[in-house]
Parts: sequence; C-alpha cells; structure tokens
Amino acid sequence: MWDIAGKALNTPVYQLLGGAVRDEVTVYANYWSLGLPREPEAYAEAAKATVAQGYRALKFYALDAPPAGDPLRRTLSLAQLRNVIELVSAVREAVGPEVELYIECGGKLDYYTALRLLNQLEPFDIGFVEEPIPPENMETMARLSARSRIPLASGERLYTAHDFRRILELQAVAVVQPDIVRTGGLLESKKIAAIADTYFTPVAPHNANSPISTTATLHFAVNTPNFMTLEYFVQDVEWRDALMSPPIRVVNGRISRPTGPGLGIELDAALLKRHSETVVDVR
Repeated sequence: MWDIAGKALNTPVYQLLGGAVRDEVTVYANYWSLGLPREPEAYAEAAKATVAQGYRALKFYALDAPPAGDPLRRTLSLAQLRNVIELVSAVREAVGPEVELYIECGGKLDYYTALRLLNQLEPFDIGFVEEPIPPENMETMARLSARSRIPLASGERLYTAHDFRRILELQAVAVVQPDIVRTGGLLESKKIAAIADTYFTPVAPHNANSPISTTATLHFAVNTPNFMTLEYFVQDVEWRDALMSPPIRVVNGRISRPTGPGLGIELDAALLKRHSETVVDVR
C-alpha cells in the first residue's frame, strides 16, 4: 500500500514518512559463515573474503549445536565454550580491529551460560550479542544486561510497540531489532524507533527477508534518526538480484538511498511466477 501511494504521488516512501535524514544506509553481513565447518581457519578465511567485498561489519552464529539426544539443553560444555571463543578469536584476528563483530545466539543459552560466554567474549570488542537467552523473559534479559560489559540486542521475536516499550523500560537491551515484516509494517516500526529514541537506544532492524522487505526497511532506515545498522544476507538464491529492478547494491558496506517513487522498485512478474512454487531453505 505504501508503494502504491508513493507511485500515485510520484514520491519515495521515505518522503511520505517525513523525509530523509541520511543518504546511505550502513549494513552488516550475515550468513557469510553458512555451511562452514566449525574450524577457526575456515571462519577466518570466510570473514576476510566478506570484508574484501567491502563489508565493515559481520554477524555470525558462533554457538555449537547441543549434544546429540539433548536438543533442549541450554548449557554449553567447556569444550563448546572454548570452540566458540576460538572461532571468534580467529575472526577478530583475520579482519582486524576496525571491523565490527556481532554475535548471534538465537536465544539458545541459559542465564549462567550466557553470562559466562559474555565474560569470555570481552577481549574481542564485540559490537553486540544478539539474544543470548530467550527473549520471552525480559526481566532475566535485564538481569543479564546489567552484568554484561558487551551490549545486548533483541527484538526479532517482539511484535508490537508495547513489547518494545517493556524491554526498554527494563533496560534489558542496548540495541533493539524490530523486523518490519513481523511488527506489521512501517508505521509500527516507526513507533518502536520513536520509543527507543526516548531511551537513547539505537535501532538495528532484523532483516532475514526478501529484497522487497529489505527495500522497505531501507526507507525506514533513511527516515529514522536513531537507525544504527541493517542486517543483510550475503548468501541467497541465485535469482535474487533479478527479482526486481533496480537490484539492491551494497558498496563499501552501504546501500544508497532509494530514489524512485514508492519503494523505488519494479518486480519481474514472470520470474516470480516461475519460482512461485519453489521452496528454498537457505539455513
């Protein structure tokens, strides 16, 4: 609907939201470590290759899988903790001190394991750790945040401004991560960002979505003063860039402000039809 309104008025969506506060949107690379063996050398090489593409920030899931036969276990063994630290250390050494590193935990840990991990990650200057524990218990997240010197982030499993108000009131996170698809669109995301701004908290949108929703999030980012950085998947189906015109282009870790009316894109309907029954799992 925003795209239709913008095209009817011949103006970009971010103008309908109030105008642009920036010309470029900073992104961080995710999924660059997809499918890698859990070996420091493999992570180091992949990290260097991603930085060589121009990205200045990387996020990755560094946790080991739970022991076989115990999928609900939230406690990591000493060996698993050591492996996480070895991977993070290798990546930090490979990319140097000027590249931001973010660690994804997916809400997989219990409180004490998360605290132990956060303490061991301190030497690596981590930008934030995402969902070290499940996000449903915000009080426990606040307790963990109060004892961590590394900023915590959460938000992909929160859905309304009311959810985000609560996590901000508790000072449970330093970075909020609303997903424009899951929160119900641009207006609810703008409400969330405005609430976060009253707590001097930046917004780093979760974005495990299509290039269409990525483009919509770009308009949000262009318009939002306390926007921090945007998640961007560097691995996807091979026809992703052909889906819409113009395709999204990342240059030196940034995407330029969209310029066309509406979302500023046109879809390839024939390509969509060909792939409409294709189910792709990129995990």
